[in-house]
Amino acid sequence: NYQERVGLRANLDVDDVDSFGPETITIAERIPGRKYVYAVNHFTHSNQEEKTSIYSDSGAKVFVYIGSTLVRTFYPPRSKPGNTWVVFGIGDKGEFYDINSFDNFFSRDEIGVRMNSIITSGNFESSPDVSTDQKELASSLNKQGEMEYHKKNYADAEMLYLDAINNNPEHSQAYSNLGLLYQKMGKKAEGLFANRKAIALASGDTKKTVQASSYFNIAKIYEDEQNWQEALNNYEVAQNLRAHNAYTKGIEKMKEKLKK
Repeated sequence: NYQERVGLRANLDVDDVDSFGPETITIAERIPGRKYVYAVNHFTHSNQEEKTSIYSDSGAKVFVYIGSTLVRTFYPPRSKPGNTWVVFGIGDKGEFYDINSFDNFFSRDEIGVRMNSIITSGNFESSPDVSTDQKELASSLNKQGEMEYHKKNYADAEMLYLDAINNNPEHSQAYSNLGLLYQKMGKKAEGLFANRKAIALASGDTKKTVQASSYFNIAKIYEDEQNWQEALNNYEVAQNLRAHNAYTKGIEKMKEKLKK
């Protein structure tokens, strides 16, 4: 917040108090096992109860960057009341969750209690407001992205996958595709972000397959960084989810590396 701009490995870099922004917050290094929640409060009207639609009709936006890559864009749902927009959470494994809810708070203490309750209540739950048309568009964009990926048009594929996710934040296959793409592009932090989200979203008959392939992608990222132990851990998780020769070879290779 504006009174405590420097936190534990996270800072409020830009605090615009007399204009329309932008403001920026940077998490320099995510603390393993720590959860985060991001919210925006309309401070000027925080003590005015009649101001109940501050953000839903304001045209506000939140951009999320991993490294220098824009990975998510959040827009507040229209015509919903609240002077505080709770935008997203980051789970203890680094996965993102769309919360996109509104509350009215009239003191800093109230906001602190609410944010703490979100973090300590268990797992975050995504609740994006997605129409049928948006879901269909997201599936179409994802398929277009796959076509561009196979043509090795990686920049075009990235834009299409991100457009798919912005239309339907629960599109697990788009996240899985994006994770593989970022690995190919050498974008390690972005790859971890996308694969972790794919793991969190995986469900149904393909759940173990999607999760195993995403853990494999994560293992490859750590292997590229010569972090043999983390690579081994993720290869083993992949193998436990779904036996595959590539996972077995990865495990054997990492064990040999750790012997040296």
